[in-house]
Amino acid sequence: MSQSQASPPADPRRPDRMPVIVFSGFLGAGKTTFLNTLLAGPALQDSMIIVNEYGDAGLDSLFLEAEGAAKGEGLMVEELTSGCLCCTLQGPLVQTLEDLLRARDNGRIAPFKQLVIETTGLADPGPILGAFARHPYLSLRYLVGGIVTVVDAAQEPTRLDESPEAVAQIAVADVLALSKTDLVDGEETDALRRALTQRNPDALLATTAQLGADTNWLQNLLDQVDAKAVALADHAGGDEPHHHAHHHDHDHHHAYSQVVETSEPVSERALQMFMDLLAMNFPGDLLRVKGIAWIAGEGAESEPSPWAVHAAGPLQHPARPLSDGVVARLPDTATRIVVITRTDQNARIVDLFEACLRQA
Repeated sequence: MSQSQASPPADPRRPDRMPVIVFSGFLGAGKTTFLNTLLAGPALQDSMIIVNEYGDAGLDSLFLEAEGAAKGEGLMVEELTSGCLCCTLQGPLVQTLEDLLRARDNGRIAPFKQLVIETTGLADPGPILGAFARHPYLSLRYLVGGIVTVVDAAQEPTRLDESPEAVAQIAVADVLALSKTDLVDGEETDALRRALTQRNPDALLATTAQLGADTNWLQNLLDQVDAKAVALADHAGGDEPHHHAHHHDHDHHHAYSQVVETSEPVSERALQMFMDLLAMNFPGDLLRVKGIAWIAGEGAESEPSPWAVHAAGPLQHPARPLSDGVVARLPDTATRIVVITRTDQNARIVDLFEACLRQA
């Protein structure tokens, strides 16, 4: 095109490169909680969020959708379950990314400004980044602005060297967000900071509270997309930037997911008994427990109410009632709890759950 020819006006629905932010972190680190905090600020308004959960019962998207709806923001959530994104790159993830772009361009959904991917805790971010760099269509429309890895200060010190996924998540991060620092003393937090700095000296390292209070770093990640797009154009036909060139073949045979459920309300005592038995029976094997339990009311006229259930390894978080926004999105009144373990304990988990229901 000659210099005298005017360039066509840019279509606001089709930017040259749409920013992508990947939220990573091991099971139970607090990714959804941290992401909910960031949704309160302006940087992530009008976002499309892809939530990937390991297991058949998707729960995190309920909390994110409710958070966005409560704020009246243009937040849309797409959920991928029953698999890890880094193991399904040629399937659900790529198909979802393509479908979202076409729906956006055709006006079937709102023109979201950026994409946020919350990975499962067992995901290696490397192959996910590679999908955006290598796919001919996605590489034209998306560009990863940064990777945020949430690090559990109460659990991560024991995982730094024993979990290849946790190692990879930390190594590729642009931002390392320390969660649950209130549960450990200052010396332990300082030791973790030093260990993380040794593994990734270039990452921004701060607590989730600090990063949630001042989100300039997040806007900076989104703004970096223009600069990265120029860098990619300069290297067209050459090697990919090192941050996007990783390819890892791995499996998750060391992780097993079991859903226990019942359509009847459960007592608070039965729920606590089940959680305690999981921690006692599977020490070192229990990775994650999360779910929604409908707790029976105390009086004869009391209605059951849904509570959120969380545990990261042996660390239990007190069950708490769900907000009205989340309750409105629940598909039914069934109790569903996902238990993720390193080894196959599925049959024993079901037996424990049923035993607790009978005892209570």
